[in-house]
Amino acid sequence: MEATTVNDYPNIEDEEWRLFQQRNRTHQPKAENCLRCVHFQRKCDHLDFEQMPVIETRGNESIVQCMNFTVKQ
Repeated sequence: MEATTVNDYPNIEDEEWRLFQQRNRTHQPKAENCLRCVHFQRKCDHLDFEQMPVIETRGNESIVQCMNFTVKQ
């Protein structure tokens, strides 16, 4: 299994990285989108990322396009 590190996400803050790692799923939303989303402060672990379109694969991890992503104005 390929390790995912904070260096894979250069724009992500330490706190968001910690939360991102806690989810421990095989499908993850694109972190850059999370940072730009109006729902950034919301806990999104209720979303079914496994059913969202895969846009990238890193080892055993699939990066998905979150269907609830909405750009901040």
